[in-house]
Amino acid sequence: MRDKLLSIVSDIILSFDKPSPKMIAIDGVDGAGKTVFARELKLYLLALGYETVLVSVDDFHYPRNIRYRKGPDSPKGFYFDSIHYSELIRLVLDPFSKGEGYYHTTAFDCENDRPNMSKVKQINPNSILLMEGIFLQRPELVRFWDLKIFLDVDFKTNLQRNIDRANLINDPVALDRFIERYYTRYKPGQELYFAESKPHESADIVIDNNDYNAPILTGGFMPGS
Repeated sequence: MRDKLLSIVSDIILSFDKPSPKMIAIDGVDGAGKTVFARELKLYLLALGYETVLVSVDDFHYPRNIRYRKGPDSPKGFYFDSIHYSELIRLVLDPFSKGEGYYHTTAFDCENDRPNMSKVKQINPNSILLMEGIFLQRPELVRFWDLKIFLDVDFKTNLQRNIDRANLINDPVALDRFIERYYTRYKPGQELYFAESKPHESADIVIDNNDYNAPILTGGFMPGS
């Protein structure tokens, strides 16, 4: 199932001509499976002979003091203050949109809350940029994408995957706090994004990824359609 889906998505990416690098957004809530899908898609495109650059918005976070300046449970803080979009645009999206110059793949280490600027790399105008992360169809980013992919999962699946990823099953106090923050910060923060950007509707490709082993293409097939 996944190989077939990767083949379909790759065919769509390769079906449209563009004189500068193709820029692909892989969007979805935390726990939607964006990182795994993006890595698989990169390997698939590389095997076909196309230079592919994978960048995660997780490597462009703001420092903790900015992320939580509205409070640790603030949904507006999650939506508006998580990612340093001006840096993401300056260091990655602008250079790729121009098809020339230099770019960085990382700028910040969120786990250790410190800068982490990668080595500078030169743009290959024939390359494909895969950008994976949350909130990629925000107003300030949507103009950059040649193709917008949205991995759709329901909030129940989303919560369980994040619990599993946090490995909190043996710490009931931490687990309760994690679930509380999910419902006060993260879920309503995503709902702010859904209300503003309507990513399910504006995406060119929508994939139901509630089952990792059986993703389903549910909507959109061509950029701009």
